[in-house]
Amino acid sequence: MTSNTKTVAITGSTGFVGSTVTRLLASQGWRIRMLVRNPNKALQFSDLPIEYTHGTLSNLESLAALVENSDAVIHCAGTVRGVTLSDFADANIIGIENLLSTLAKQSKHPRFLLISSLAARMPDISHYAKSKHLGEEILYRYSSNVNWSIFRPAAIYGQGDRELKPLLDLLQRGISLQLSSTDSRFSLIHVDDVAQAVLQWLINGTAEHEIIELDDGFHGGYGWQTIADIAANVFQRPVRRLYMPLIMLKSLGIMSEFIAAATQHSPMLTSGKVRELVWHDWVCNNQPQNHLKNWEPVLQFEQGLRKLYSIA
Repeated sequence: MTSNTKTVAITGSTGFVGSTVTRLLASQGWRIRMLVRNPNKALQFSDLPIEYTHGTLSNLESLAALVENSDAVIHCAGTVRGVTLSDFADANIIGIENLLSTLAKQSKHPRFLLISSLAARMPDISHYAKSKHLGEEILYRYSSNVNWSIFRPAAIYGQGDRELKPLLDLLQRGISLQLSSTDSRFSLIHVDDVAQAVLQWLINGTAEHEIIELDDGFHGGYGWQTIADIAANVFQRPVRRLYMPLIMLKSLGIMSEFIAAATQHSPMLTSGKVRELVWHDWVCNNQPQNHLKNWEPVLQFEQGLRKLYSIA
């Protein structure tokens, strides 16, 4: 069966990761049906033959229309900003429950891919991580009805990113903001490689009920000095490391939460996010037995940084 005979239902298509995935799959001939809450945000795909289902993750009728007769469902929707667990619940927990309960009622059971996060392996570190972990746990309850896979990508950057971009812009200006101890290690991945991983999952399949950690293949993860050295080479300028003391990060996190409560907005930097940032080991397990079939990342951080800033 060729790709152009298959329908892929996608949530979160207008977001950072989802939009990249959607555009790649559409360009490769897959039939895309996307869940759209705000039609204006879908205008970015006006040049592509995409089918739209209007609704939200809480609307079961919309979800039924989204997944009907689909061959695969990809849950890219996710919330990354919030203070309490309930702030993350709609997309990261309840939305998954609603999707899977809808799939279980279908006569045709499509494959299901959850784009989770590496943070899910540390559920007690923050409400965000807890929400990702709880979202993953829901899948186990539907294992008899749904052939599911979970991607746990490392920190994702690239075109359209708003969360890591400020730190990368500082690198361009010659400042490497060090947010944890010198011996901390972390993995990274460019959004284009995440999208390619989704494509290969669709083409080749995986074992049932598999969890795969995705990174750019940089062995052992990056350290702060390595990041500074790479940036200096890419931007052809000295890059100085600037250490952020833990007390300052904690204070900023608490202050951000107070401001969020007063202004009714969802902050990125919270006490939980600080605990994530200062954790010493966010390195993916990319051993062969944990690897996605026929997929290899092509953009390590130096190549990804050059692509993001259009530097040859």
